[in-house]
Amino acid sequence: MSESLADLLLGLQSLGFLEGRSWEECAQNAQAYWGVDIPYECDTRSQALVMLLCLDKSRVWHGQSNLIESPGCYGRLLEELSAVSHGLFLPRQIEAAAGRVSFHSHEYRYLFEPAAGEAFDMRILQVVNWAIMGAKQFECLDVLGMPNVALLATADERSRLETLIERPFVHSLTAAPDNRLRGFLSDFWEQGMEERPWLIFQDQRFCRNHRTGWDRAGMYRLKVGARLKIFDHEGGLLWQGTLGDDERGFWGRLTGKPLSVKPADVEQQTWDSWFKSRPPLRCFSSGIAHPFI
Repeated sequence: MSESLADLLLGLQSLGFLEGRSWEECAQNAQAYWGVDIPYECDTRSQALVMLLCLDKSRVWHGQSNLIESPGCYGRLLEELSAVSHGLFLPRQIEAAAGRVSFHSHEYRYLFEPAAGEAFDMRILQVVNWAIMGAKQFECLDVLGMPNVALLATADERSRLETLIERPFVHSLTAAPDNRLRGFLSDFWEQGMEERPWLIFQDQRFCRNHRTGWDRAGMYRLKVGARLKIFDHEGGLLWQGTLGDDERGFWGRLTGKPLSVKPADVEQQTWDSWFKSRPPLRCFSSGIAHPFI
């Protein structure tokens, strides 16, 4: 391998990792943590970079063993992920038992049912990311033989790190199911609108928190064809399906009112209450209109 430890360190530091560390310090820490001389005793450049990356304990989670010692290990995993989240993931009331993990964050309860096996089911990162507001989410690498390296990154940071490491992240472990967007339901009205409030989906990547700081760049007005999966505050499923025309149909463009998209199997009062709920109801969505600005 032609690159030295100093060269590899410089590449990671350009992305904000291991800031202020010298290559001599990293060499000593690598020997203590890994028992190898990076990069000369590594099989590949990718492996050397990831092993070096794992030395940044303030930003990177590395499970040296993904083996489950007891169901309660998931609680420890959540606490360790919180420790490298810089305050973006703060789980409370963690409960980890055989076949079920739950925790509270903000004003919601999150549930996860891990697959049976001897190793951590790292799909738990999908649920962890659901509890994080803003552009960053946990990403997972499996360069070291198993998916046991995780870190918070924006989409741009992930892309740049993938280019440097020359290996992709395991997107299936961290993305919302079916690549849907995570967010909230709400109604929207502003001064000057001459119609009833719009029903919207808010992409949580454009939220400072679950109640305020919603960027209109992440607001989507619901339309026929939108696919929704709506959850209550305790993590239970309220409704899922594809929005279609209500029996009342089109109310007329001259009034400025849109096509009604209320599901036929949900009462109007119930449907309206879901969009007025405070805190707002969580939702997965896809097939929605382009965001309005």
